[in-house]
Amino acid sequence: MVQTAVGWLTLHYTSSAELGHYYVFVAWTLTLGWVLGFGLPEQAMRIVSVAYSGVGQTQARSLCLTALSLSLASGALTFLVLKLAVSIPSELRIIFPSMTGAIWSPSALPEPVITAFGVTGLVGSRVAAQLLKSCRLVTLGLYTEFVIPFTPLVIGAWFFGESSRLDSTHLIWLHVLGGFLSIFSAIVVLTHHIRRTVPGKYALLTAVRQLLLGVGPQWFAVAMQSILLNAPLIAVSILADAAAAGIFGLCMRLAAISMIGTDVIIAIRGPSFAEFHTKGEIQLLQRSFSASRRAAVALAVPITILLIVFSQPILRFFGVKEVAFAQEILIVLLLGRLIYAFVGPVSYFLWMIRAFREEIVATVAALTILVSGTLIVGNLSFKNPTFALSVLTTASLSVRFVLQFFLAGRKTAAANLDPKKGD
Repeated sequence: MVQTAVGWLTLHYTSSAELGHYYVFVAWTLTLGWVLGFGLPEQAMRIVSVAYSGVGQTQARSLCLTALSLSLASGALTFLVLKLAVSIPSELRIIFPSMTGAIWSPSALPEPVITAFGVTGLVGSRVAAQLLKSCRLVTLGLYTEFVIPFTPLVIGAWFFGESSRLDSTHLIWLHVLGGFLSIFSAIVVLTHHIRRTVPGKYALLTAVRQLLLGVGPQWFAVAMQSILLNAPLIAVSILADAAAAGIFGLCMRLAAISMIGTDVIIAIRGPSFAEFHTKGEIQLLQRSFSASRRAAVALAVPITILLIVFSQPILRFFGVKEVAFAQEILIVLLLGRLIYAFVGPVSYFLWMIRAFREEIVATVAALTILVSGTLIVGNLSFKNPTFALSVLTTASLSVRFVLQFFLAGRKTAAANLDPKKGD
């Protein structure tokens, strides 16, 4: 919702090209942050929850500081990877030369220094938020994850817009600033909380080892999912232009509004998936998921229909000038989200029952469709690559959702036959 508000401000004060530059930076940051961030946001809550379970409470301080320190390492690794990427000689680009040459050209890759800051802020703020939640400071965790990072972005966009100085550079730096403010505020709270509740020391190397235990199937699933969700926007910026990327990015965020109901259901019922699976109560697990799926459909269908019917006035409200062009993209992306509603919160369901293999299979299948289709679009020089990529995005995500639903059904059916598999 905040990213959508930033889109509204940007399109009212400046152009879709500036918004596109900012959205592409966010897409690169999310992709690199999850791929090169060691899976830390996903690991932090589980690790610190264990630390607070009464078995190893004295580890909590070192675990927190280690997780935040590794976010700095992920930023440094991002810098090195980007520096290396632009130095790859053109002679090595032998497969699909026009497309791969475009992807690896210096103009297509983000600037290493600012992206490294962005990745550090992203990983650090998400880790900090998870740590706060794990310390049972849920409200502060939500503020750290959603409110603090984006408040300077919205206020800054309005300030620079009013003074007619808003551009993508301001948006990018405000985005980075919000991430670091989030980290700083979390450190202050965590330091006070841990000093008061968990005294003692713990070996740093042991903390690192525990945090990196999840770098395996779970990390691979997160990495593939991040690439799948952010690659289309990056591809639009390469095959079309920044203005098209701005419109495409805004349509992706508007389409995501239809999933607000599903996200609420996940927040309410999601923990029960893990609880029932851990206890081996597979029938209760199936009933809980079925009820969540029905509720997701009931909430998503009317919102999606409203967004489709009123797509033109909505796009005009956001300041989009190419309404007909944007409407086609928005409707195609909404259809993909509608399929997500019908399969229910299946992705979160797989995470909660630790079915990482099933998640990886579905995501890799979808990613194969997306990558191969993007290479074809790039090398055949489509007249409207943005629309083609929106169709590819919907197709690949739909394949992922349907596969996840099928594999989740098989997983729970097998566990139902053998209750021990629910452990």
